Amino acid sequence: MSRKINVNKYRLALGVLVPLVIIGGFFSPYFGYAVPFTMIGAMAMAFSGRGRRFCGNYCPRGSFLDTWLRHLPSFKLKLPPVNKVRWYVTAGLMGLMVWRIAKNPTDLAYLGGVFWMMCLVTTGAALILAVLYRQRAWCMICPIGTVSTVLKKTTHTIPVPEGCTSCKLCDKACPIALKPSEGIICSTECLQCGVCTAVCPKTRKKKAA
Repeated sequence: MSRKINVNKYRLALGVLVPLVIIGGFFSPYFGYAVPFTMIGAMAMAFSGRGRRFCGNYCPRGSFLDTWLRHLPSFKLKLPPVNKVRWYVTAGLMGLMVWRIAKNPTDLAYLGGVFWMMCLVTTGAALILAVLYRQRAWCMICPIGTVSTVLKKTTHTIPVPEGCTSCKLCDKACPIALKPSEGIICSTECLQCGVCTAVCPKTRKKKAA
């Protein structure tokens, strides 16, 4: 089943930023400064108590995968457990970035290049994972998303419509393989993207009425 998402104009525009930054970075390292601004936005929303809402609605890379690459072929392999792996990825990438920044912290062009290279590498990884597993498999190990999970450790309630038939379409559509059909999931994982409710036949019938 193909994922049904709300491909609206602002998410299409956000998605364009990813190839723009990557291509632009070959000509000017200053394009890399889009990375720290994105990081700040995600952290600010997480600190405000909204968990990973930024990831599911405002992340440029997430929007790129959800919109422009929504028809990307995928092998749909079973996702392995990532609870420990994502922290290794986070520690490794953040440590590498800090180490490279510390080598020349006053050169703005150099710093921009560091951020750009991180964007290039992680976007490449995101594309590989999308082809192997599912569209937003990268989001399960994304360092920024991982850090966001520790800022709000509460439950997130998914409204299960009255008369739910347990068709599990919501579970199949979830970009990071959660179980929305259970009604309550950990908000430290949920992207709050709304895909599960968008594919629910009961929810669509209710809106149509």
